[in-house]
Amino acid sequence: MGKRKVVSIKKRFRPQSSLAFFLLFLIVVYIVVLAWGYFAKEHIPFDEIVFFKDSKVDTALDYNLDLFIDDKEKILDEMKSAQIKTLRMTDEKESKHQIVKNWLEIANIVERWGNK
Repeated sequence: MGKRKVVSIKKRFRPQSSLAFFLLFLIVVYIVVLAWGYFAKEHIPFDEIVFFKDSKVDTALDYNLDLFIDDKEKILDEMKSAQIKTLRMTDEKESKHQIVKNWLEIANIVERWGNK
């Protein structure tokens, strides 16, 4: 099996002023630091964090992703309709998608899928 690519996709936001742009820049830096720190703390290797895309589905297809993990049911519905496997990270009890609670559980699922 080839090298797996891990990508985090963030939704596009268009600032209307220089102040909004500056605040957006600060938010992006904060999110990158948080994401990088979270992935590092959980020992999750990643290739890149993708920001400012209009469509997460189109971006996932552009990156040829096999699996998409999110906490939002609607986004996962869109991914599933594009034939991308989905996992929903949530504390909720019910979902149309397989529910996972932590990254170790995700790693085990991915490992099982890779061995099929």
